[in-house]
Amino acid sequence: MVDTTKRLDRAEIAKRVERAEKLLQKGKTAEALDEYLLVLRDDTDNDVVRQLAADLCLSLGRNPDAVKLLGDLFERQVGMGDATRASLTYKKLARHGSPTWQQKFSFGRLLEGSNKKLAVGTYEAALLDLTKLGKKQESAEILDRIVTLEPTAANLQRVAELASELGDRRAAALAFQQVAQLAAAEGGTVV
Repeated sequence: MVDTTKRLDRAEIAKRVERAEKLLQKGKTAEALDEYLLVLRDDTDNDVVRQLAADLCLSLGRNPDAVKLLGDLFERQVGMGDATRASLTYKKLARHGSPTWQQKFSFGRLLEGSNKKLAVGTYEAALLDLTKLGKKQESAEILDRIVTLEPTAANLQRVAELASELGDRRAAALAFQQVAQLAAAEGGTVV
């Protein structure tokens, strides 16, 4: 019984997608978008329709709706480990809206292996968002990623200061010690 219901649902969804495509061919973009959104309501895993709906939202000037759809699509692609598609979706999301700090963090993680400089820049943007929100604990995680990619004295100093603010004496001491070791190795003094 469940299999028959699923097939009927799939058949109904296919009909709705076909209806939306016909509406698009007739130039009825808004109606096609409504149809695609109905499909997404019943088939939340349909990323092809999600992408089409986001594109239609953009063409209709419905940027907030497009940003929401693109954000959902990006998070699903990251969850599936589809770095290539997620990267393309993130770039479109960033062009048309402001990704959340979580999306920036996810994008930074995607970039770590291929473009460390861009990963650090993305992490810095997420860190700025978190600073504005006063979220120090989440900031610590992002700073750790930055230090992993760029273990400079300045970055370690930032980690040490934040750990101290958070009351994490052990992490603060370790980071301050690493700053001192870097300074000693370079023949300089600790700031």
